[in-house]
Amino acid sequence: MTAAWQTGSATASYCPVLKARIQAAYSLLLLSSLPTPPSTCRSEFLFVRHPYLNEKLRADEATSRCNSPMMQEDGPLKPLSLVVGSAELPLLRKQTADFAGHRARLGLPVTYEEISDENHFTILYEMMSPKGRITTLIRQLFERTTG
Repeated sequence: MTAAWQTGSATASYCPVLKARIQAAYSLLLLSSLPTPPSTCRSEFLFVRHPYLNEKLRADEATSRCNSPMMQEDGPLKPLSLVVGSAELPLLRKQTADFAGHRARLGLPVTYEEISDENHFTILYEMMSPKGRITTLIRQLFERTTG
Protein backbone atom coordinates (compact mmCIF):
# COMPACT_ATOMS: atom_id res chain seq x y z
CA MET A 1 0.00 0.00 0.00
CA THR A 2 1.34 3.45 -0.88
CA ALA A 3 0.25 6.58 0.94
CA ALA A 4 -1.08 9.43 -1.22
CA TRP A 5 1.86 11.71 -0.49
CA GLN A 6 4.28 9.03 -1.69
CA THR A 7 2.73 8.79 -5.14
CA GLY A 8 3.24 12.39 -6.27
CA SER A 9 -0.50 12.81 -6.76
CA ALA A 10 -2.43 16.06 -6.51
CA THR A 11 -2.97 15.34 -2.82
CA ALA A 12 0.77 15.63 -2.14
CA SER A 13 0.53 19.39 -1.55
CA TYR A 14 -1.54 18.96 1.60
CA CYS A 15 0.03 15.72 2.74
CA PRO A 16 2.58 17.16 5.17
CA VAL A 17 -0.27 18.91 6.97
CA LEU A 18 -2.44 15.79 6.92
CA LYS A 19 0.46 13.64 8.04
CA ALA A 20 1.21 16.03 10.94
CA ARG A 21 -2.45 16.05 11.97
CA ILE A 22 -2.64 12.28 11.94
CA GLN A 23 0.58 11.98 13.92
CA ALA A 24 -0.72 14.50 16.46
CA ALA A 25 -4.05 12.68 16.71
CA TYR A 26 -2.30 9.35 17.18
CA SER A 27 -0.11 10.83 19.93
CA LEU A 28 -3.16 12.31 21.66
CA LEU A 29 -4.98 9.00 21.48
CA LEU A 30 -2.04 7.18 22.99
CA LEU A 31 -1.62 9.75 25.75
CA SER A 32 -5.33 9.75 26.54
CA SER A 33 -5.15 6.03 27.26
CA LEU A 34 -2.55 6.42 29.96
CA PRO A 35 -3.80 6.38 33.54
CA THR A 36 -3.47 9.34 35.84
CA PRO A 37 -0.97 7.84 38.23
CA PRO A 38 -1.76 7.85 41.93
CA SER A 39 0.35 10.27 43.94
CA THR A 40 2.57 7.39 45.01
CA CYS A 41 3.56 6.67 41.40
CA ARG A 42 6.49 8.30 39.70
CA SER A 43 4.70 9.56 36.60
CA GLU A 44 7.82 10.09 34.52
CA PHE A 45 8.18 6.31 34.22
CA LEU A 46 6.30 4.47 31.54
CA PHE A 47 6.31 0.90 30.37
CA VAL A 48 10.02 0.10 30.22
CA ARG A 49 10.92 -3.50 29.54
CA HIS A 50 14.66 -3.16 28.88
CA PRO A 51 16.76 -3.75 32.03
CA TYR A 52 19.40 -1.15 31.09
CA LEU A 53 16.69 1.53 30.86
CA ASN A 54 15.17 0.46 34.17
CA GLU A 55 18.58 0.90 35.80
CA LYS A 56 19.07 4.37 34.31
CA LEU A 57 15.53 5.42 35.30
CA ARG A 58 15.79 3.71 38.69
CA ALA A 59 12.53 1.93 37.86
CA ASP A 60 11.64 -1.18 39.80
CA GLU A 61 8.78 -3.62 39.42
CA ALA A 62 6.58 -1.67 41.85
CA THR A 63 7.02 1.51 39.78
CA SER A 64 6.23 -0.35 36.57
CA ARG A 65 3.09 -1.87 38.08
CA CYS A 66 2.01 1.50 39.46
CA ASN A 67 2.21 3.06 35.99
CA SER A 68 0.72 0.16 34.02
CA PRO A 69 -2.80 0.84 32.71
CA MET A 70 -3.51 -2.88 33.10
CA MET A 71 -2.94 -2.63 36.84
CA GLN A 72 -5.27 0.34 37.36
CA GLU A 73 -8.78 -0.02 38.70
CA ASP A 74 -9.96 2.96 36.68
CA GLY A 75 -8.89 4.99 33.70
CA PRO A 76 -9.69 8.02 31.58
CA LEU A 77 -13.23 8.25 30.24
CA LYS A 78 -11.94 9.31 26.83
CA PRO A 79 -12.87 6.86 24.07
CA LEU A 80 -10.02 4.69 22.88
CA SER A 81 -9.71 2.60 19.73
CA LEU A 82 -7.16 -0.19 19.92
CA VAL A 83 -6.00 -1.61 16.61
CA VAL A 84 -3.59 -4.41 15.82
CA GLY A 85 -2.73 -6.26 12.64
CA SER A 86 -3.78 -9.88 12.22
CA ALA A 87 -0.22 -10.63 11.02
CA GLU A 88 1.27 -9.17 14.20
CA LEU A 89 3.14 -11.28 16.71
CA PRO A 90 0.68 -13.34 18.78
CA LEU A 91 1.83 -11.78 22.06
CA LEU A 92 1.24 -8.23 20.79
CA ARG A 93 -2.22 -9.20 19.54
CA LYS A 94 -2.99 -10.76 22.92
CA GLN A 95 -1.75 -7.73 24.86
CA THR A 96 -3.86 -5.38 22.75
CA ALA A 97 -6.95 -7.56 23.15
CA ASP A 98 -6.28 -7.91 26.90
CA PHE A 99 -6.04 -4.13 27.31
CA ALA A 100 -9.30 -3.66 25.38
CA GLY A 101 -10.94 -6.26 27.61
CA HIS A 102 -9.57 -4.59 30.73
CA ARG A 103 -11.04 -1.22 29.74
CA ALA A 104 -14.36 -2.84 28.78
CA ARG A 105 -14.58 -4.58 32.19
CA LEU A 106 -14.06 -1.19 33.84
CA GLY A 107 -16.88 0.26 31.75
CA LEU A 108 -14.49 2.58 29.91
CA PRO A 109 -15.17 3.42 26.24
CA VAL A 110 -13.05 1.20 24.02
CA THR A 111 -13.13 -0.51 20.66
CA TYR A 112 -10.80 -3.27 19.50
CA GLU A 113 -10.09 -4.25 15.93
CA GLU A 114 -7.67 -6.48 14.04
CA ILE A 115 -6.82 -5.34 10.54
CA SER A 116 -6.32 -8.26 8.15
CA ASP A 117 -2.82 -9.10 7.01
CA GLU A 118 -1.19 -6.08 8.68
CA ASN A 119 1.82 -6.26 11.00
CA HIS A 120 3.76 -3.93 13.27
CA PHE A 121 5.17 -1.99 10.31
CA THR A 122 2.55 -2.21 7.57
CA ILE A 123 -0.29 -1.17 9.86
CA LEU A 124 1.16 2.35 9.87
CA TYR A 125 -0.07 2.79 6.30
CA GLU A 126 -3.59 2.47 7.73
CA MET A 127 -2.85 5.64 9.66
CA MET A 128 -0.91 7.48 6.95
CA SER A 129 -3.45 6.92 4.21
CA PRO A 130 -6.35 9.41 4.19
CA LYS A 131 -8.66 6.43 3.55
CA GLY A 132 -6.89 4.05 5.92
CA ARG A 133 -8.78 2.22 8.64
CA ILE A 134 -6.88 3.91 11.50
CA THR A 135 -7.38 7.34 9.91
CA THR A 136 -11.10 6.55 9.75
CA LEU A 137 -11.14 5.52 13.41
CA ILE A 138 -9.34 8.75 14.40
CA ARG A 139 -11.91 10.80 12.47
CA GLN A 140 -14.76 8.89 14.13
CA LEU A 141 -13.26 9.50 17.57
CA PHE A 142 -12.98 13.22 16.86
CA GLU A 143 -16.56 13.32 15.60
CA ARG A 144 -17.83 11.61 18.75
CA THR A 145 -15.84 13.81 21.11
CA THR A 146 -16.21 17.16 19.36
CA GLY A 147 -19.47 16.79 17.48
